[in-house]
Amino acid sequence: MKGTIDARGVFSYDISIAGPEGLTAKTIPERLMEGFPQTGNQEQNKWNAFFREFVADIKNEPYQAYPTFREGYRDQRIIDAIRSGSGWTSLVDR
Repeated sequence: MKGTIDARGVFSYDISIAGPEGLTAKTIPERLMEGFPQTGNQEQNKWNAFFREFVADIKNEPYQAYPTFREGYRDQRIIDAIRSGSGWTSLVDR
């Protein structure tokens, strides 16, 4: 399927592919959801998964990759640049 990914939401996303036929809704594959914490609150589920992997890493136990603080900082700078509409922005670490 060809098209553009369309993600709508703030703390969780409804994902669709925008193509010539319009929007086609996509679901998250079950293999990605296996073992994902289920607290009933999608935002809390994400924080639980993040800290589960972070703590395992610190304890030198096997863990799944998770975003580093540096990646989070970089991503937030990208989001801020897009929201400001200021055009080209250098993302060189300060």
